[in-house]
Amino acid sequence: MGRVKAWSMDMEQAFREAIQTNPKTLGDVLNYVYDKMQVVDDQYIRQLWHNHQEGDMSRETLEQQKEREKEDD
Repeated sequence: MGRVKAWSMDMEQAFREAIQTNPKTLGDVLNYVYDKMQVVDDQYIRQLWHNHQEGDMSRETLEQQKEREKEDD
């Protein structure tokens, strides 16, 4: 796996973790992601946040992702 892809996946993982903390604002999410990673693509996190707010990233999807992660372990 390429470094950029791995970085992108790590950023998505940090975003999913941030969502599980029940953030009230995009700023809460960004702060969480910045705490987890040294380099963050703000625009990408903003896009994920807006998709989440619009319902594109539903709780069901997050649960499916958790199941896949458990299967990988």
